[in-house]
Amino acid sequence: MTRRDHTAEAFVRSLFGHHGRSMLAYAERLTGHRAVAEDVVQEALLLAWRHAEHLPAPEHRRGWLLAVIHRIAPDRNPRSHHREPRTTAPTTRADHHATLLHTAG
Repeated sequence: MTRRDHTAEAFVRSLFGHHGRSMLAYAERLTGHRAVAEDVVQEALLLAWRHAEHLPAPEHRRGWLLAVIHRIAPDRNPRSHHREPRTTAPTTRADHHATLLHTAG
């Protein structure tokens, strides 16, 4: 593992250590499934790591992470297949992530 890898791992572990319980509880409430909630939390942490330079100050990160989960969870929620279809969809996964970052930040 490189030094950069260790730094990235430490960053994600720190975020999860500080906010993991509330992230997981919120994601599970939104999805109704523990395994799906874990996937949602992992995706939120991955987004935080990829865009670490754009994250809010540490005292505001919990809110940012929960907002990202709020945006991700409905797409992963097995109970929400009856939802109205999206009227506009991001053209790529990167567009989707940019939308999440913009609206959550």
